[in-house]
Amino acid sequence: VSAGPGYAGVVGGGAGPGGIAVGTSGVTAGGGVNSGGPRGAVRSRVEFPYLLDAAPWRGSIFGGVAAQAAAAVGSAGPPPYGIGVSSQPGLASVEGSTTPSSSRSSAVMVREKNKGVAIVPRRAQMNPAAGRTGSLVVLHLPSTPAAPAKGYPFRAEVDRRKSEMRTQMAAPPHHRRRSNFGDSAPNGSVTVRTLEGLLRARKFDEAVECLQQGISRGELGIRYFNSVLDAFGKASKIEEAERLFQSFPSFAQGRGLMRDVASYSIMISMYAKNDRADAAEGTFARMRLDGVQPNAFTYSALVEAYGKAGRLSRAEAAFRSMSDDGVAPNVVAFNAMMKVYAKNGKIAEAFRLANEMELSGKRPDVVTYGTLIDACSKSHDVDGAFGVLARMRQAGVRPNRVCYASLIDACSKSKDVERAFEVLNLMKEDGTPPDLFAFNALIDACGRARLVDRAFYVYDEIVKDGLLPDRVTFNALIAACGRARDLSRAFQALDIMTQTYAHFPDRHTFNALIDACGKAERLDQAFTVFQQMREAGIAPCAVTYNALIDACGRTKKLDLAYDLVCKMREENIAPDQYTLNTLIAVCSRCGDLDRAFLILRDMEQSNVRPDEITYNTLIDAVGKAGKLTLAWDLLEEMNRSGLKPTRITFNSVAFACVKSKDGASALAVHRLMKDLAMVPDSVTYSAIIEACSKSGMISEALAIREDMNRGGVDLWETADGGHKSTVALDGNGPTSFELLASGITESRPQALQAESAPSDETRRSL
Repeated sequence: VSAGPGYAGVVGGGAGPGGIAVGTSGVTAGGGVNSGGPRGAVRSRVEFPYLLDAAPWRGSIFGGVAAQAAAAVGSAGPPPYGIGVSSQPGLASVEGSTTPSSSRSSAVMVREKNKGVAIVPRRAQMNPAAGRTGSLVVLHLPSTPAAPAKGYPFRAEVDRRKSEMRTQMAAPPHHRRRSNFGDSAPNGSVTVRTLEGLLRARKFDEAVECLQQGISRGELGIRYFNSVLDAFGKASKIEEAERLFQSFPSFAQGRGLMRDVASYSIMISMYAKNDRADAAEGTFARMRLDGVQPNAFTYSALVEAYGKAGRLSRAEAAFRSMSDDGVAPNVVAFNAMMKVYAKNGKIAEAFRLANEMELSGKRPDVVTYGTLIDACSKSHDVDGAFGVLARMRQAGVRPNRVCYASLIDACSKSKDVERAFEVLNLMKEDGTPPDLFAFNALIDACGRARLVDRAFYVYDEIVKDGLLPDRVTFNALIAACGRARDLSRAFQALDIMTQTYAHFPDRHTFNALIDACGKAERLDQAFTVFQQMREAGIAPCAVTYNALIDACGRTKKLDLAYDLVCKMREENIAPDQYTLNTLIAVCSRCGDLDRAFLILRDMEQSNVRPDEITYNTLIDAVGKAGKLTLAWDLLEEMNRSGLKPTRITFNSVAFACVKSKDGASALAVHRLMKDLAMVPDSVTYSAIIEACSKSGMISEALAIREDMNRGGVDLWETADGGHKSTVALDGNGPTSFELLASGITESRPQALQAESAPSDETRRSL
């Protein structure tokens, strides 16, 4: 039985008890398929078999008509014929015996476009001791069988095929009908084996030459062209794939071969995976001009290409146009569109599409649920991720390692380390041994929570489980040490990586080390690592410079930070949103608000759109400088830009109120958050209470404290276990609760209240 395209070796038993071996892809393997005795039987594992009961050959063969090929031989009894049935193009080698002596025959099974049946007789000399000659007939059945006759499946078709075979076998050998490959059929199997070997060895130039020769001799068809094209795509050899795609009509001339839907789909998928959306779009347009009808996989690849390029509207249009084109979206297409939604933060749309898929009768698979878990992870919705897992289990779909790793990542982004470790235990309970990908995600979770010891504990578990830590493992360990400002252990991880496992540092390694040095305020060491990075031949990127600029900010080296931005531009590395946000933070640390606002205007002119972090950083900077009116102006500008204020935004404004001793504005912050259905946290409440207390608004402060208690919000706990109302902006002065306890009734100046309170326009716009 040939279970797939390619070669299959099949051995049949004789009249006595025998066995049938099942071979796949050129390897003969032990099978468990019954044969031998007076009537041999071979069954292929396909859904709709043809039944061929040829009494003269005393063999029953069930050949496949599904997508997988099936070739088989029945045995026993005179005349010495075996019959192989297949519905898939490819090559098969079949061995059968009719007596204790053996006979060997081989045939090429051919399926050309618009041709349903090819009968290929081949003569083969039996063992000389037997003194007999045997022949093998390979019968190709059509892809779409005729309707079965009542009482016996495909009876009429089977009878007609039997008659053809008897007539053919009764004719002299030189009068028998030949295959489409003629006498080259035996050589075709050699060509296919050669081509497959070259592709496995990644000898692509020789593979193309073999393909061209095979097509010119009529031994290879469009399927093998697509295989080579796909190999180029998977190896990211885009130029070679394009040359092969363009040259196909020239070397296939005269063979009646044309690029099919698979050819175009492979090219579009290759462009999608290499972020070449325009090329994918052009190939799709050319496909239409060439009269090739796209299928669901073509559209899936096009959606993926648009999604990777951030073209959400184009991806949606392509997905919706499938139905207009008469192509029903399959699960792969739905999954591709859901991934686009997840990538663009459209979590509700991803879940809506999943429900739409189920309503259309498509059953979500493991990729569907994995995509939804990843969407929840990107939005820091760990509860939603676990909800998807529960829904997945209820549907009877078993989570794979990717699903579990995404779930750990969701816990990581929410800094919920305990639940991340629960996922690891859940994997073990489900009989899914954690792989390196899951362990690496767990190290990252520990790093985000600044739990360096637990990160190294996970590393020890990797070693105990017999897994080999990779470069990603050590990069995560170094990043974890950097977040915790544990520079010595960061370099310890580097030593293990390079000396024990001989992993050479890559760009991510150097970036993590520079970031660790910066967070530890070791600017000199950060530049030493930067120099080592260049000496290793690794070019710095925007992330590298961002880490250096942040290090300058922590050591208040503002001019050096600006020099680095100039250096980026000299090396044609465009400062991104993160770069400019980091530079604004450096200006804030150095107290240079004028430069910070110049950066904001420069972002607008450079087509770099300010985000929530940009405005939050500026509001925090002006608040610490006691410029509350400017903080309100920034909040209004942020709202006009279509950006929604976050809790961090309002907390920054509340801190500005504390610095300005403006309780009225602090109460306005509280009202605005309530109007926007945003729940204040302990930081918000503490800042508002302190602002009211410092401005003598004790009764209002007590009212806010009561509201805090009703909401079940705890006091803001500091690192030393004490309770404080807010961060000490200048390191001195009593907290709001100390002010409340002392009963200060100092009145706030009315002039200050009028100057810094938000305008009516600001309130209306928010």
